[in-house]
Amino acid sequence: MNEINPNEENLLLREVLSEGLIRDTIVFLSAFLFIISQEWKNILLLFFPIVNFIFFIFFKIIATNRNHLVQVSNLIYYPLGSEKKNSSRLYFASMFLSIILLWMGYESYLHPQLIDNFFLSFSILFILIFTFSFLWIFIDIWRYARIKIKFENKKIVFSTLSKNLYLRIILSEFSLFLVLNFLNLLFTLFLDSEFLSIFPGLDTGRFNLSYLFGLYCIILIITPIMAIINLNIMYRYLHYHDREVIRAKFETFPEDVQDQIKTKLNLKLRKIIFDEELE
Repeated sequence: MNEINPNEENLLLREVLSEGLIRDTIVFLSAFLFIISQEWKNILLLFFPIVNFIFFIFFKIIATNRNHLVQVSNLIYYPLGSEKKNSSRLYFASMFLSIILLWMGYESYLHPQLIDNFFLSFSILFILIFTFSFLWIFIDIWRYARIKIKFENKKIVFSTLSKNLYLRIILSEFSLFLVLNFLNLLFTLFLDSEFLSIFPGLDTGRFNLSYLFGLYCIILIITPIMAIINLNIMYRYLHYHDREVIRAKFETFPEDVQDQIKTKLNLKLRKIIFDEELE
């Protein structure tokens, strides 16, 4: 792979596409191709690992660019928490969901009479993993979400999450996690057996719009949307809420040191923190 150019503020595409990202993408796509080969006519369940994988790519690219930003400007920049940990967690979830789908797809062909027995466990585990993967992002977010400057072997914290904001975010995510999993358990217990035709080996050739199908659609949409909203709240808080505090801490440095740090900062951050015009 190409070496990262330390003189550039932002990475080129060939630098973003790291060996790890390409490797993980190939593994996921290989597993997903096996799932597609089972001829799932109803593709609703296939979107769950795809959503996880899209978020994995998002965090993976940000983590790569953030590491480069630290090298260039000495800025320790975690506006969305530890992107490396988040990407690993989401990749694990996407692969776990893919393996479960692959297993259930083959079981629907080999032992279709057993799917009805397996489905309760499948539904609970499948939705639990998907919803928990997004809760997992925020569980220890307070430990990593911050903006710091490393200068002369010192680390000065400029902005971090408040305790109240963290509690509101984690409470909203945990409440959503509990509600969606409870509804899934409830709906699955009163399952219409025709819903099982969603599996390739049990496909009846007709579309069954059941209550559980509708719940799965809601879970697929609302879970990532809630995560995006909370990530945006975090990002805006770290960049805008404490701007006066950030400036006050910045002014404690000697002027020559301020100039050194400021010239190395990302243009967007200079605009956000110091109201400078983008060039």
